[in-house]
Amino acid sequence: MLFILMHKLQKNCYLQKILLGLIFSVCGDALLNIDLFPHGMGAFALAQICYISAYGLKPLKPLFAIPFYALAVALYVLVLKNLDPILTIGLPVYAFLLTTMVWRSMVQAHTTPDGLNKLCAFGSFMFAISDGFIAVDKFYVEIPHARVSILGGFCLKLELFNERMGGGLAIFPKRIHPAQANEKSKRFWKRKAVFYRGMCFIY
Repeated sequence: MLFILMHKLQKNCYLQKILLGLIFSVCGDALLNIDLFPHGMGAFALAQICYISAYGLKPLKPLFAIPFYALAVALYVLVLKNLDPILTIGLPVYAFLLTTMVWRSMVQAHTTPDGLNKLCAFGSFMFAISDGFIAVDKFYVEIPHARVSILGGFCLKLELFNERMGGGLAIFPKRIHPAQANEKSKRFWKRKAVFYRGMCFIY
């Protein structure tokens, strides 16, 4: 995120919204890990609003939304009986925002089907999958190794957003490979290691 802030953010509304969403996502994840679930969900809801705003609502393509909203409703019904009064209202609001974010990312990938948009749409879908794991694990049945799945989906989302913006922590760098014995390559993989150590520390 610092790379984006220093090198990419200037007067770019799209990147500003994505960066703000990433910041809210990290804050939400930290809140979840200290058992402030409603607060963490609120931070993630703000992140989804930022992502939706970045993706935009044109073209609308409402038919794309139907399967995603259907899955969200099914998951809500599954966990409803175990929710407290606050989450009974808060969870469907968050699910609506998350599902809308996935829908808009899929529309963007379909409208402009380049590789980066497809990767970003896949990352959005993985974000929803990881949040689904959180809901099922917390409110329905314990999932073995749930944190691994949640961490994987969350990190993949951050990585693919970074790739979408041409950031310096992309999973598949176009011109840098670890086998290249040069300082640029070493700096890249050092940043990568720091990023993942930081994410694992949060968990």
